[in-house]
Amino acid sequence: MKLWKKLTAPVLAAALLLSGCQLYGTTKQKSTVESSAETSATATEADTQATASTTQAVTEAPTTESSSGKSGSISPMMWKVTGEKGNSLYLFGTIHMGDERNDTVLQLVSGTLDNCDALAVEFNVEAFEEDTAKQTQLAMKLMYTDGTTVKDHISSDLYEQSVSYLTENDNYNQFYDYFIAGYWTTLLQQTAVKNTSYSLDNAMDSKLIQYAGDKSKEILEVESAEFQFDMEANFSDDLAELQIRSFFEESDNYENDLTEMYVAWLSGDEAALTEMEYEVDEDEYAKLTDEEKELYADYQKTMLTDRNVGMADKAEEYLASGKNVFFAVGAGHMVSDEGVVQLLKNRGCKVERVNL
Repeated sequence: MKLWKKLTAPVLAAALLLSGCQLYGTTKQKSTVESSAETSATATEADTQATASTTQAVTEAPTTESSSGKSGSISPMMWKVTGEKGNSLYLFGTIHMGDERNDTVLQLVSGTLDNCDALAVEFNVEAFEEDTAKQTQLAMKLMYTDGTTVKDHISSDLYEQSVSYLTENDNYNQFYDYFIAGYWTTLLQQTAVKNTSYSLDNAMDSKLIQYAGDKSKEILEVESAEFQFDMEANFSDDLAELQIRSFFEESDNYENDLTEMYVAWLSGDEAALTEMEYEVDEDEYAKLTDEEKELYADYQKTMLTDRNVGMADKAEEYLASGKNVFFAVGAGHMVSDEGVVQLLKNRGCKVERVNL
């Protein structure tokens, strides 16, 4: 698997890893971004006493065929963990985008969720979308407050290329310049998704949360919106530069790569997902400088290794509670020897794969 897929954070990698940081996916969310940017711009002008003004813009599993003609077996990954109190924890790997086939997946897992006391997700994205105050507060974490803009943090050629791409896709707003370089990686990736047959609105997490809400299930947060925003805010400009360059180098293959990932997820292909998230193309890796290799290692540790441990800790906490919990986080956290499933096995938990 090409290295760039692990470095272009929040859709190709984070489709399997991150629930949030999608601040402009809806009209309401886009308003929040603009509002936050205005707040940052005002604060910056006050701090620097600037006089310039800005202008506001704005298996025997079912086989289905999508509206775009894509078809394949649907049997996503799920595991059952049995607690000492006789309760069960169901580990389900989600994906944070997709098409109408995610509705079929929901049908497959709904019976299990019905028998659980609670749904546990990375964070409650549905509640977050309703909380404009929190959106504004957390968006500020992704903004420059020192008088600089993204133009001061990435190379001029990448900035111009990014603005051109966003403008061509009717998704550029000059207020985005106040957002950190790492956010521009998110912005480019999610803009690219809009040009495919897939949608962030079909995120599996959201479908599960909506279903659980309709059933009056308790919704638990394995992480939090604050956690994920802090994580993105702490990624370096150098990493963002590498991610953005990687995005443009491979953007022509975007939908094919999303399809490869999505089909692997739908079919429960644990080996393929492990390769995508944890293995690296040696030829691609050899092209990196020592500094870039260090950036990659730090990124993998932050996005995967450390979070997997925290998620396994939460899983054990839920098991100890005696409740039956449907534990749904990005599928990238479930697979490999570093994933939640193996971590729980290493801790002595009884874990078995469930066929859907």
